[in-house]
Amino acid sequence: MKNITILLYIFLKFGVAGISQQVIVGDDLSINFGGNEGKERTMKSESDFCYHIIQTNLSTATKRVYKSLYWADTTSKLANYYWELYRKTGSGFVRIAPPVISDGSGQIESDLHAQYGNKGDSLFRVFDIEKVELLPSGADTLCFNLLYDNFAFEAGEYKFRVFLRIGNAYSVKYNRKEISDLFYVGSDWRYFRVPKSIKGLRGISKKEDCGCESRGLE
Repeated sequence: MKNITILLYIFLKFGVAGISQQVIVGDDLSINFGGNEGKERTMKSESDFCYHIIQTNLSTATKRVYKSLYWADTTSKLANYYWELYRKTGSGFVRIAPPVISDGSGQIESDLHAQYGNKGDSLFRVFDIEKVELLPSGADTLCFNLLYDNFAFEAGEYKFRVFLRIGNAYSVKYNRKEISDLFYVGSDWRYFRVPKSIKGLRGISKKEDCGCESRGLE
């Protein structure tokens, strides 16, 4: 199970009718889980499954934040968000296991070793997803498509919550530095209804399909 750790302290602020949830991390970074227009969505097309996460730099210094979202169903350091999904049944909500996918870690580890030898092995131990510089007061919008991630949904009622990775813990093992833990913050529950079974296209661009815009980036 993924470790959800709160760094420093977190304040929760809720918008009207559950439209958004804002999490303040360490007093200098705002994470806004948006894309929940009302208490329940009705999903009729692929674009209805789009959700947004807005990162805002509250400090006077430039911060480094993740450039894009990468999902996996494991505690992979090559992913920076995941979700928990439940479907409503007669006895309540039942958790739906996420699809089993590869995060590509084996290929990346192999490529680093081929290029750098033993040094490549050390590089992989601290390998992190690409980040960008977020200017003071700048904001950047990340987005994901739940249908893209889950492939398909049967007709029914659902709820889910998403977790965004905000940092790493490091340790030294055998004189080598490595990422030892991943830190996440989570949204509140998002509810939606699927009136008719729907399948997604894995080829869609999550960024373009969800209309993401990046602001405040160098």
